Amino acid sequence: MQDEISKCVMCPTRICRVCRGQCAYKNFQVDTTVVPNVGKSIGIIGAGPAGLALAYYMVAGGWRVTLFENNKIGGMLNIIHRMDIKRVMDFAKTLELMGVTHKREFDGAFDVVVAATGAGENNKLGIKGEELAVGALEYLACEPFVNVVVIGGGNVAIDCSLYSKGRVVQCYRKGEELLKAYPRYIKAAKDAGVEFKFNKVPLEINENGVLFQDGDFIEGKVIIAIGQSVTLPDVKFDYKIGDCVEGTKTIVEAIESARNLSKVLLT
Repeated sequence: MQDEISKCVMCPTRICRVCRGQCAYKNFQVDTTVVPNVGKSIGIIGAGPAGLALAYYMVAGGWRVTLFENNKIGGMLNIIHRMDIKRVMDFAKTLELMGVTHKREFDGAFDVVVAATGAGENNKLGIKGEELAVGALEYLACEPFVNVVVIGGGNVAIDCSLYSKGRVVQCYRKGEELLKAYPRYIKAAKDAGVEFKFNKVPLEINENGVLFQDGDFIEGKVIIAIGQSVTLPDVKFDYKIGDCVEGTKTIVEAIESARNLSKVLLT
């Protein structure tokens, strides 16, 4: 079994735009050493990057760990099309072999309960016809559309643009210098042929496209990607990590928040 565990890896390089491959040449693998049980338990609500990372650190530290996830293991990682989801599944299998339990519904008593539910609700524009558009999270979980208008200037908005086919127009309400996405990610979108239009404030959406306040109308299926909001679990918890703390961040930052909490709990 130890040999089977040692083959399960999840390199952050494959799932984050920040690392830039620092560990890619170091044969990154998960250390599956587990210390003797310390008699404490933790319930982690959410099995995205933060929840999975915390589960790993705590089970390695001798705690009894239960992950609660009523959707897919991996959370938002499942809709990031530039990553290898198999690595996440391998990592989840590693956690199982190390002793982590997975349940769909929260139950039981724990010494510590942690909210790691992430930011899973699309923000709204609040304009006429918005119900005809598709939110970023729903869009990335379905088949790509042909000819789209993506509204937003962050990394998820560019995810939507790069995922689409045909003509892709990405519209941002501010100037180019204020785009929130990473510069090299913006470059990748431009290199892929995405058309960027700036200072475009949407006024109304219809079945054919979107009308902007300057009178410009752009045809295409409208994708709204203006950020996500956090929905905390409806149970009492002691700590929160990842996007639950400061809103949407990078995968590596979510993992870092889990690492920081584990240091507190394992001290």
